[in-house]
Amino acid sequence: NCTGASILYNTSTATDNPNSCTTNTTAPPAGPTTFEPGDMIIVGFDTNIGNGGWDMITVASFVDIGPGTKFIVANMVYEYEDAANVSTGRWYRCSSDAGKSDSGHPQYLEITYNGTAALSAGTVLCLTLNSNEDCLDEIKVNGVVSSDFSDNSSGQVNMSSSKADAIFLMQGTFSAIQTAGSAYNYRTFTGSVLG
Repeated sequence: NCTGASILYNTSTATDNPNSCTTNTTAPPAGPTTFEPGDMIIVGFDTNIGNGGWDMITVASFVDIGPGTKFIVANMVYEYEDAANVSTGRWYRCSSDAGKSDSGHPQYLEITYNGTAALSAGTVLCLTLNSNEDCLDEIKVNGVVSSDFSDNSSGQVNMSSSKADAIFLMQGTFSAIQTAGSAYNYRTFTGSVLG
């Protein structure tokens, strides 16, 4: 549920007596959640929900999402066509063929949960992305539109409906746009790639 209620679980005693157990509660997080890879995953997407190419990305969280939690949806490719056996740590703008693009800048969307109560593990978020530079149109929490989120968009995050594309779910910080040593604009990233 999304009420922030405690999670209840039972543990059997050493005697394995089913009538003798201990009940424990785990309080939901009071502050931002730090995700580990696999804690939050993309479970579905629709690349054309109407309105001129709008997209929907569906995300599920396997842990509670505390107030102030931030995560990123990035429409980028990582180290695409960089030299083998050399890690550059570069994230490039994803072009319409899932390659890197020399036009524009690497785009991502950072979303912040501003609610006052934690969202419980198992919460499903549906992100509706429009085709504008400020691309987040709405977020549904378990099917209900929520105003408890804000976004910091670095440009249009929009998936192709006819060609290969790339989308990443992340938590951390992207650098400013860089060009040193590359013909392409890129960013570097510090944090975790979740899925």
